[in-house]
Amino acid sequence: AACRPLSLVATPTPTQTIPHTPTPGAFEEGLAPEIQPAYRLLRTTAVFSGAAVGVAGITPDTVQALRLILKDPAAENILKQLFVEATPAGQLYALAGLYVINPEFARLAAKPYESSQEMVQTQFGCVNAEMPISAVTKQILEGSLPRALAGAEMPPTATIGPTLPPPIPTSGGRPCLPSEKSPAIPDPNGPSFHQVLVATSSDGLTWQTNDQVIIDQASVPEAVRLPDGRWLIYAVNGSMLGGPGFVYAESQDEGQTWTCGIVNVTGADPDVVLLPDGRIRIYYIEFPFGPHPPQPGTQITEPNRVRSAISLDGKNFTIEEGARLEGIYYTDPDVILVGSEWFMYVSTSEKAWAARSSDGLNFTLIGLVNDTGAVSGSYLFPDGTLRHYYCGREGIQSAISSGGGDIWLTEPGTRIARDPAWRIVCDPSVVSDGHGGYWMAYKIQPADTTTPSP
Repeated sequence: AACRPLSLVATPTPTQTIPHTPTPGAFEEGLAPEIQPAYRLLRTTAVFSGAAVGVAGITPDTVQALRLILKDPAAENILKQLFVEATPAGQLYALAGLYVINPEFARLAAKPYESSQEMVQTQFGCVNAEMPISAVTKQILEGSLPRALAGAEMPPTATIGPTLPPPIPTSGGRPCLPSEKSPAIPDPNGPSFHQVLVATSSDGLTWQTNDQVIIDQASVPEAVRLPDGRWLIYAVNGSMLGGPGFVYAESQDEGQTWTCGIVNVTGADPDVVLLPDGRIRIYYIEFPFGPHPPQPGTQITEPNRVRSAISLDGKNFTIEEGARLEGIYYTDPDVILVGSEWFMYVSTSEKAWAARSSDGLNFTLIGLVNDTGAVSGSYLFPDGTLRHYYCGREGIQSAISSGGGDIWLTEPGTRIARDPAWRIVCDPSVVSDGHGGYWMAYKIQPADTTTPSP
């Protein structure tokens, strides 16, 4: 689920130049003192960024500047002037802000930009690239990007989440996303090219699915059924809808319909547990290199950290202090309560490792428990069977263990076999359906997709 560093896209020769005036003027000098630096930054910026950049999901200074302006009572007039005199990147920020305040005006103002092939430097997620202004304008007019820029994300250092935007209704063709696909992480094997599906079972061994995509352009799903009957599926966000970070899908009718939104925690590889007091804890991976991924071939010497956050509603989280576990190359935490002890399984490629905790916060590594597959989702069945579902060589496989820290014993067969139409099937998350059966959320990558298609 991690972002991989990519080189910059080659710069085509611009075919159109949108004029701008980089010198300050009387308008800027007449702004409130606290607004002037924000306006100046956006007026002169050379880069248009998404709401979260790098694998750590840092909020850029330019996005914070836009949010500050949007809070001003005169925001619309300020943004209209910025639209006139800023750099191309600054004009795109102004256009996004105007879309939030006055969508009709923004659509009219955007007309010259919709056909512009001038290139602008961008950063979305981990990827720095030059894009045609027309392509960025199209994303702005779809609406989800302006909403994210206006405040759908928080920096990873924040402890209390913001008010989230309204959920986005799903559609049969584009579940949880705008009308067209656009990768935030253009790794051809990464989250932008994955899909989240759900399978059902009566015994935890034989699974059926109707191949309905619940979340598109998302990976490493984690499902939970809340005591009030709501379903939540969390996943790594590979879309321009605020990626990188987490997206959620919510159902209040047993999975018949879904709405989606963004979680105010940034990281990778979510895992969720319901605590005895009714709160929801999400575990996730935080990478040591922050918004600056290492170059390919660079030896990693600092550990990944398993972090956690707490929520009452499953959408607004408060980040907990410290790390739950650390280790070089550790990914995909899988946490489960067995008796009075918590166990966490982490992955290093095809190997799964176990750790133990008495409180779910401070884990100590036990050792290797499986070397033929990892990225697990574990479930304790009513009869006491502790079953570990994991990414195996033939598809999603399962194993049992007699205790949380014991070696896994592989069960015969596959729970979900790799279909010839899939390049990948992985990342299982198993929960009770509340009616005596079970759900499994998992991800696939269609075999014939190397770029998202409309």
